Amino acid sequence: MNTKNKNAIFFAISDGYAFAVANILMSLQRYSPELMRTADVIVYHNGLSEKNAELLRSLHGDIYFPLMEFPKEWEAILSHPRVLRWGEYVVCKLFGFELIERYERVLHLDADMHVRGDISGLFQLEEELAWRSIIGWDTAQIFSDILPEGGKIKCGNGGLFMFTDRLLKYNIDAAEIKAAFDEVKNLRDGGIDELVTAWLVHKKGISLRELDISAYNTPVACDRGESVLVHFLDYYSVSGKPWKNPAAFMYYGDWAENYRRWTEAGGEEAVSFSGKDYYGLFGYERVKELNRLKDDLAAALAQREEALGALERKKAEAHSLREENRRLSGEIRRAEQQNLHLEVTLGAIVSSRSWKITRPLRALADFFRGLGRR
Repeated sequence: MNTKNKNAIFFAISDGYAFAVANILMSLQRYSPELMRTADVIVYHNGLSEKNAELLRSLHGDIYFPLMEFPKEWEAILSHPRVLRWGEYVVCKLFGFELIERYERVLHLDADMHVRGDISGLFQLEEELAWRSIIGWDTAQIFSDILPEGGKIKCGNGGLFMFTDRLLKYNIDAAEIKAAFDEVKNLRDGGIDELVTAWLVHKKGISLRELDISAYNTPVACDRGESVLVHFLDYYSVSGKPWKNPAAFMYYGDWAENYRRWTEAGGEEAVSFSGKDYYGLFGYERVKELNRLKDDLAAALAQREEALGALERKKAEAHSLREENRRLSGEIRRAEQQNLHLEVTLGAIVSSRSWKITRPLRALADFFRGLGRR
């Protein structure tokens, strides 16, 4: 592989998922053209047809199609029950630790992703590795068998891993990945790629950027239309993939438009819906209604908090007024007491003998004051 670019985006697929990679490439060319001018695309595969390879080449010139070939020491990883369940494709994500020997930044994406905006910001991160944290896991509980008591660990969803060449200082090779696997292989839950990567980050103290779930690797159920990178994850028995769910196909119209371009170029069709599939439409509409209700509830809670804040302010004002009223009442009582004291004093003076004796003199003084005013 004669690379010439500083960045790379890589996938791992079977021939049947070429249409999904093509869809992502179409969107990347639309939303991140500058990035794609400096990025190689690497598609690891286990048997890609020449027809599909040519169709993918027509979408991006700097694209390579290496076969999936794994180090001999990874045999135990490849035979793990959870790898057998999801396929060897998940193990290819760990190739990112090797690809940084040739590139500055390497982005792994699952093929069941959908690009809806510019992702070039991912290639400007300063941290050594980036992912979107897994939701719905108690990671400390899952890793409790190998963590010290009370220990904590972070774990990322394997749909998106961003590797940078700053990881080179850790010398993470095939043997070290196998050693990490040996420590996590008996944990009760989680994808092997996710567990191995999380353990390496934890053990080596790798600097990590946890991406915003509303923007990157956003599960369909969490998508509010703001994400630039949606992950078509399945939930229980309901598929979130537009090639399996007609509701998702209609909702993600730009994905459907890319798919139309694929088929018109001669790509094999992957979308086929049965009558039973259309029951998913109602379920999908219920999900959208539930999301609307959640948004309404959040707005109502915000209004309630605002009203409670206003009530607290009114209470504080009322308390202040009560305090002022008590202060004024005290002053009035003191003034009344002073007035009463003056009245008593005046009464005593008026009724005193000296007041009566001096009455003629006071009358004469009043007469002369009157003359002065004339």
